[in-house]
Amino acid sequence: MRSTRSARRATKRAVLPRKARKLAKLKPAKAEPAKPRALESALRDDLMRMGFMHQSQGDLEMAAEYYIRSLERSPTPEAHTFLGGVLRQMGELDQAIEECKMALEIDPNFGNALADLGSYLVEKRDYRRALPVLKKACRSKQYGSPAVPFFYLSRLYIRQGLLGAATECLQKAIKADDSFKPAKEILADVSTLLN
Repeated sequence: MRSTRSARRATKRAVLPRKARKLAKLKPAKAEPAKPRALESALRDDLMRMGFMHQSQGDLEMAAEYYIRSLERSPTPEAHTFLGGVLRQMGELDQAIEECKMALEIDPNFGNALADLGSYLVEKRDYRRALPVLKKACRSKQYGSPAVPFFYLSRLYIRQGLLGAATECLQKAIKADDSFKPAKEILADVSTLLN
């Protein structure tokens, strides 16, 4: 298994075009003095925000660049997970899976990384590995939207033809977040199939 640093370098080389790689290589002329921890944390958070802004605007290469720079300052499960999401959007599913795994090396119970990893494994039709990951994600308390892991688990069950289990997961997703429309829409479709 590659180290986190070498995996990040490989991801950076594979994702970023030549121009962006040149920008990433720019270094200050002098070595920077050590920064206080609070300042480092603020810089890392600013890089994450910039990455998220570019991602939401569809500029995936710049989003990846900012997430990578954030990871270079201080690896966090959030940055690895967001970078994985960008890689997934760029069609780099295997690299997205690796980023989720790196996030889970930092925090094995990070729900966002668990849910995303499970979703990516379902996308690859690796249901055997996806099932325990998604079940763990459903038990996790650390994620942005508690409905998401139940929704992803329902998709796995639907692909396996287990509509009763899918219905149960969709109901749990709606109970966790009553405004989560995708779960409501699919629950209506699954209910029609069951009746």
